[in-house]
Amino acid sequence: MRHKFFEIKNFKGIEQVKIDFDSKPQSDVYTLVGLNESGKTTILEALNFFSYKAETLNPLNLPGYTVKDVHELIPISKRSNFNDDISIKVGFELDDEDNKKLKEFLLGSLKFFTFLLLTQYRGFRKDDTRNTLFLFDEPASNLHPSAQSQLLESFGKFPTNTSIMYTTHSHHMINPDWLEGTFVVKNEGLDYEDEDNYNAKNTNVTLQKYRSFVANHPNQTTYFQPILDVLDYSPGKLENVPNVVMVEGKNDFYTLKYFQEIVLKRFLSVKLMPGAGSGNLDCVIRLYLAWGRSFIILLDSDSAGVKEKKRYEDLFGILVQNRIFLLKDVDSSWNKEMESLIEKTDIVAIQSVAYPSTSKFNKTHFNRAIQELYLTNKKPKMSKVTVNNFQKLLKFCEQKLK
Repeated sequence: MRHKFFEIKNFKGIEQVKIDFDSKPQSDVYTLVGLNESGKTTILEALNFFSYKAETLNPLNLPGYTVKDVHELIPISKRSNFNDDISIKVGFELDDEDNKKLKEFLLGSLKFFTFLLLTQYRGFRKDDTRNTLFLFDEPASNLHPSAQSQLLESFGKFPTNTSIMYTTHSHHMINPDWLEGTFVVKNEGLDYEDEDNYNAKNTNVTLQKYRSFVANHPNQTTYFQPILDVLDYSPGKLENVPNVVMVEGKNDFYTLKYFQEIVLKRFLSVKLMPGAGSGNLDCVIRLYLAWGRSFIILLDSDSAGVKEKKRYEDLFGILVQNRIFLLKDVDSSWNKEMESLIEKTDIVAIQSVAYPSTSKFNKTHFNRAIQELYLTNKKPKMSKVTVNNFQKLLKFCEQKLK
C-alpha cells in the first residue's frame, strides 16, 4: 500500500491544498520548506489529525491531539459565516496483498520508545503490509549540523514500506536526490516584506511542488533558500544562469564551439556545457532541474550514447522528457559520433593546422587541432556539406531550448 495524495480543506489556515505523492521518479521522502508562519506545521497537524483518534492518546496527556471545539479548526477568515465542511482526504494505491490483509489505516505510534525502535523496526513487523507515514516537525531543531546530516542520512535507510514527511529550515536537512518529493509552503496572506500589516483573516496556506514553484517564481528564493544552500549556489539578482546544451565532453564542446563562433558566427545564443563523458551528467542535470532552468542534452548516436540516454530517462523520468537527443534525432543519417558530421577532406585540413604531415583521421590530433583553431581564431576552407551539417545541428539545439 502506498499513499497517493492528501487533500486538506478548511483546516485552520488552509482553505484547500492537495499534496500529490505520485511523483516520478518515485520518492518516499517529502520535504516542506517555507518561512516562519507559512503553514508548514499546519499541514502536518492536518495529516496527523487524520491519522490519529484523539481517544487513543488521552492516557498519554499529549497536548494538541484532542480538539475540544471543532470550530477551532475553521479558517479564521470564514468563521463569521461558515457553511462548508472540514475535510481531510487520503488516496491509497493497494496491491493484491493489501486487499487480502487490509486492516486499519496507519496505526499511529504512541510517543516512540526510541527513535530506532519506532522507525527502523516498525516496518519489519511480521505479516504487517501496511505503509507507515512518519511526520516530523522541524526534526533538526537544536541538533548540531553533523547530527542533522546523520539524521537526514537515516531517513534514507527506513524500511521499504515506510514514508516520511518533515518540515525544515535547515540546508543540512535537504537531500538533492529527494527534490521530486519536495513542496514549498506559502501563506498567501502574509507579506514577509511588510509583516507589521499582517491580518490573520487573510490567511491562506498554499502548497506547490518545488520544481513548479521555482519555475513560476524564480525570484522568490527566500522560500527555497535551504535548497539553494545545499546546492552551494544562490542565484544573484544580476547573475544569469543560462539555458544550456549539455554535451558529452570537452571534445564535442570545442567542436561545436568552433563551428558556432568561428565558422558560422551564428547561433551565439546557444550556450554549451561540456560534461565528463556521456554517462557523467547526473549531477549537473540535478542542479539544472533544481534551479528550474531549461536545458537539453546532446549525445552521440553510438552505443554509449544510446545506452546513457535510456539510463537518464529511467533515472529522471518525465523530468527529462524531450530534453535528451541523439545526433540521429537531428538527422536519421547521423548514426555515429560528432566527427562523422565533418567531411574527410575537412578533417585532414583541420588536423594539418597542428600536424602538417597528417594524411588520415586521428582522433587525438583532430581534437587538439580543433582547440587550437578555436583559440587562435583560424578557419581553414570547409566544404558546404560540413558547414550545413553544423548549421542544422545548432539550429536544432536553438529551437529545442526555446
